[in-house]
Amino acid sequence: MDTNRRQPSCDNTVTGGADDLHAAVARDSGIAAEDVRLQGKRSVALLADNRTGEDGVMPHHARMTVDFFHDVVCCWCFNMSSRLRTLAQEYDLEIYHRTYVLQASTEEMQRRWGSPEQARNRILQHWEACREVSDKPAMLDVEAMHWARFDYPHGLQAALACKVAERMGGQSAHWDMFDALQRAHFSEARDIADPVVLLEIARSQGHDEADFAAEMSKPETLEAVEADRRYAQTLGIRTIPHIRIRETGTHLESAPLAGLREQLEREQTAFGITGKGS
Repeated sequence: MDTNRRQPSCDNTVTGGADDLHAAVARDSGIAAEDVRLQGKRSVALLADNRTGEDGVMPHHARMTVDFFHDVVCCWCFNMSSRLRTLAQEYDLEIYHRTYVLQASTEEMQRRWGSPEQARNRILQHWEACREVSDKPAMLDVEAMHWARFDYPHGLQAALACKVAERMGGQSAHWDMFDALQRAHFSEARDIADPVVLLEIARSQGHDEADFAAEMSKPETLEAVEADRRYAQTLGIRTIPHIRIRETGTHLESAPLAGLREQLEREQTAFGITGKGS
């Protein structure tokens, strides 16, 4: 197998565009869709401002900063997360997690995939292809999800949970929650759109269930999910997993570890860093 070969990605964003995401989060929260839309616009402006200093010039850091755009229910994001953990250690990367929900409701799932049975069958074909090139193939339990007694879940509730974890514990907590939710989804065939499941996983990560549930229902959490999506759109991102080097603006191709290392080393050279983890 060519270890540098580009690997597939999920190329479908929220089926109906931004308005559908606003409506979906409004349905889940009781917040007016227009309020979510306006709050999201304010939040994405703050994200964009973080890319440069007050003088409009990109600050020079000793570490490269990586924006990792992902959806918990995306199997290709599962492969990428473990690889990024390895690369973060090897190259001393600073990872920022950006939620990018592919479908935010059962209605969007139906528009994208068809009936619940069609959705499961078509998505599990992606799982099988992903498992063939995964560094951890045993953790992608296609058979267990095939027999699961719930419709294949959308990713909105899991994205909200990741953002709550981030608010409570920073980027590392977001990543730990993301990985825990992906293990529950891909290895244990649990329904991560179920609030009860989400809170159980939150508790396993050391969070108080009542506090976590309260944070998930806050408008700020919905704002954060929408802001990440708008930020992705300002960068022209339409597929996940998506890796962007903030200092150089380079979008890395999804690849196995060897291919990712090769790309990162080119970026280090462009950024003026010599050697791994320098």
